[in-house]
Amino acid sequence: MTHWHLSSIDWLDSLPDAARQQLHLQTATLDFRDGQTIFAPMPEPDAVFILVQGLVRIYRLSSEGTEFTLGYVKPAEVFGELAAYDSQPRESFARAIDNCIVLKVPVLLFRDLMQTLPSLCYSVTKQIQGRFKRIERRAEDLVFRSVTARLAATLLMLMEDFGDDRGGHSYIRLHLTQAEFATLVGAARPTINQTFHQFRTAGLAIFEKGHVVILNPAGLRKIAESPLIPPTN
Repeated sequence: MTHWHLSSIDWLDSLPDAARQQLHLQTATLDFRDGQTIFAPMPEPDAVFILVQGLVRIYRLSSEGTEFTLGYVKPAEVFGELAAYDSQPRESFARAIDNCIVLKVPVLLFRDLMQTLPSLCYSVTKQIQGRFKRIERRAEDLVFRSVTARLAATLLMLMEDFGDDRGGHSYIRLHLTQAEFATLVGAARPTINQTFHQFRTAGLAIFEKGHVVILNPAGLRKIAESPLIPPTN
C-alpha cells in the first residue's frame, strides 16, 4: 500500500506514526470495477473497509430477494465497521457503483487501534452516528410519508452528498437506474417512474438516462417536509 492512501484521509493521516506503520504493513489496497461486490453477508467478518476513491452502495436482500439500499459510502468513509464492535454475522452487501480503491483492514487490527486511540474511535463513531441517523430518518419516512415525499427527500439527500452546482441547477453525480431509486425509496419501479414524471412536469427535477438534475430544491423540500401520514389502528 502506498503512503498517499493514508495521507489522503484526514482521520487516518492524523494517527500516531506507530499506528500508521501498523496500517501500512497490514492493510491491503484493493481495486474494484463498477458493479463488483466488495463484500457479502458472512458469519464471521474478518475485515473493515475504508473507501479511498469511488462510491459504494450498501444494501440488503429481503427473504423474497428484493434489494433495499441502506445508503452510499463516500471517499474517506469507513464501512463494514460493525465487525470491529462485535462478532455478529455481517448481513449487508457492499457493491462498487464506480471504479473504486478500497483499503481492507484486518478486523483485529482495527479493533485494537480503536481501543487504544480515542481519536480514531471518535472519528469512526461519528461516521456511524451520521449513518444511523439517516437510516432512522428513512425508516420513519417509509412508515409515515408518501412515495412522493420519500423520493423528494432522497433527491435532497443525494444532492447534499453528491450534487454539483452547474448554472444554478444541481447535478447528482451518481448514475442510478429507476430500479435503484426504487430500492432507496421503498417503492415499485413504475411508481418511481410516475413520480419522476410529476417532478419534471412541476419543474422540480429531471431524471434522464440515469442522471438527475435538481431544478427546484425548495419545492422538493416542501414536498419532503409535508405532514406525516397518521398511523392507522
